[in-house]
Amino acid sequence: DRATYLRAYANFKAKKFTTALNILKAFDGKFKNSIYAPKARMLKVRIYLAGKQFTKAEALLRAEALSLLSEERKREVAGIYLELARAAAKPKKGTELIEAVVDYDKALRLYNYLVGMDVPQDILEKAYYQRGVVTLKAKRYGQAVNHFTAYLQKFDPFYRTEIKGEQPGSKNKAQIGKSMVWARLGLVEAELLRYRALPGDKVTQ
Repeated sequence: DRATYLRAYANFKAKKFTTALNILKAFDGKFKNSIYAPKARMLKVRIYLAGKQFTKAEALLRAEALSLLSEERKREVAGIYLELARAAAKPKKGTELIEAVVDYDKALRLYNYLVGMDVPQDILEKAYYQRGVVTLKAKRYGQAVNHFTAYLQKFDPFYRTEIKGEQPGSKNKAQIGKSMVWARLGLVEAELLRYRALPGDKVTQ
């Protein structure tokens, strides 16, 4: 089982995705109860992700997420969700398997799914921030304002609004987010773009 998994992994690293998938199919038929079975499933997700086969990757990933037990497994699956969402919003060309279409709706749905999961803090922070970035790139400025605001309410201890009047150090604050400054800028940009005060092609990186 180990040798079969390693052979599939070697083909994946060599970008021979079809060969790797065939090896993993054989693995599934022979070693379903192997200690390498979880690794083989995650490798299959990565192959689909590399080939921009988002639907297949997400289906496998959701099934895997239901069986999460340890923090390490949560981090692994959540990290791949981040990759999958980024790939949906900014696909790369030239892979062996092609489904390279920019899909902001799918990226946003994946980030929303992550926000609702019990995932490590740093991954949760990235998901909150990237929701704002994706909606800003998609020119959905009202949504971008809402998502950047949600990020700042959770990850910026100095954020306050005139309506709610949040104070620094509120008990419901998470740790300070690494993208806090960029989120502030993104919020300003989204608000200005919403009122047509900036060119529509400027987006936060």
